[in-house]
Amino acid sequence: RMFREKEFKGEKGELALDLSAGTVMKLMLVGLGESDKLDLAGFYKAVGAATLKLKKSHALEITFWLPAKVQAKLGAEHVGQALAEAALISGYTYLKFKTREKDQTVIKKFVIHLEDVAEEKSVQKGLRVGQVIGTSVNMTRDYGNSPSNEITPTKLAEEAQEIAKEFSAIKLTVLGQKEIEREGMGGLLGVAKGSPQAPKFIVMEYWGAPAAKNIALLSALASAATTKNATAKVGVSHIESPATSAKPIVIIGKGITFDTG
Repeated sequence: RMFREKEFKGEKGELALDLSAGTVMKLMLVGLGESDKLDLAGFYKAVGAATLKLKKSHALEITFWLPAKVQAKLGAEHVGQALAEAALISGYTYLKFKTREKDQTVIKKFVIHLEDVAEEKSVQKGLRVGQVIGTSVNMTRDYGNSPSNEITPTKLAEEAQEIAKEFSAIKLTVLGQKEIEREGMGGLLGVAKGSPQAPKFIVMEYWGAPAAKNIALLSALASAATTKNATAKVGVSHIESPATSAKPIVIIGKGITFDTG
């Protein structure tokens, strides 16, 4: 009906919400544009936009129906990761200091329905990776959205210690005031003088692990991300070298709790 009455054309970025299905269920059509021009970035953006709009319409559960030709063109694993990552990041809400009920619309459940069920395992593998990334990004946003008297350098170091305590593959080094002075980090010390809070320099290292351990770590992260205290459990700088001859990938993050200096 929506196609016939030209309420929806399927153009890239187009979203159409059909309320005629009833008061409990809503149907949203998501436009991905011409199939030969579809790419992963466009799919990711579409999933995010749909999630955000459904969240604003106070949806508590979302079921994504995934056409087989989308899986085939983009790859089942990539599609799974994009689905989980985009949905989690777009569905994010910072709730810690919000008390009004209208500010607390949280999507509680995502369901993926595959037209091509033969690719279920590949989609699930991608979903696990997307869940880890999405929840880690949201955890970081929680830190960034928290006021400076809530997330101090000491508190951030404690959160890092909780992560390292849970995952033995992570090596943690936290430098305090004396260690920072000994290393001659004058810039950091100079900025720290503007606050009564002691500075911390946090190093988290993950050098990779055998395949089985990597899978176990991903599963553990995904599991921890669903707990109430997810913000204290997930999120690591990832340094992985799959082979001794391979060049490592190094990610350096700057954890600013108040002033960049």
